Amino acid sequence: MKKEASQIISVLQANKAYDTIYIDIEGLSAVTDGIVISTTLSDVHSRSLVRKIHESMKDPQLKTPFREEGSRNGKWVVLDFTDFMVHLMVPEMRELYNLESIWPDAKLTQFT
Repeated sequence: MKKEASQIISVLQANKAYDTIYIDIEGLSAVTDGIVISTTLSDVHSRSLVRKIHESMKDPQLKTPFREEGSRNGKWVVLDFTDFMVHLMVPEMRELYNLESIWPDAKLTQFT
């Protein structure tokens, strides 16, 4: 797992995101090597977490997101760090899209 992904997972755990997982898809996807998925309490909570993630990445040795989508709406936010992605989703979106099921052969690490 990338250093930045570990840093983000720490931020999520410290700020009441839940059901956080890391899916290692290295070799299974041509797009990225890993995915962090976390459930947020609300769209406002998602936007707050995005701000906290950006604040935590101020260290010049840490990579910042290449692209960001959904932070205006907050229901499903995607931060693309190129070699891994972060998905912050309100419960309804997480249940509806069930991203975990896309890579059944991937190694999944659960965080509480």
